[in-house]
Amino acid sequence: IDQMNAQMQKWRAELERLEAEASVMQAETQVEYQKRIRQLSEKLAEAESKVESMREAQSDAWQSLKEGMEQAVDEIKSAFSQARDKLGSR
Repeated sequence: IDQMNAQMQKWRAELERLEAEASVMQAETQVEYQKRIRQLSEKLAEAESKVESMREAQSDAWQSLKEGMEQAVDEIKSAFSQARDKLGSR
């Protein structure tokens, strides 16, 4: 769980960096970028909620929560990768 919290903090910092970059983009590009940032933020909030649930989970529910968290992490990684690719192509 501590490793997941550390990763969440890294993603939160990267999300803040992306928001700062979006603030200097042209309006049309900024709208699309802000949309992606909102999506990332929502996924990150979901993952953070799952980490908190894992802290509180009883051992029999652990596996289910772990699988859900792994899926959320994979989705966040993919979303950040797509956002980086989009930013790099502009």
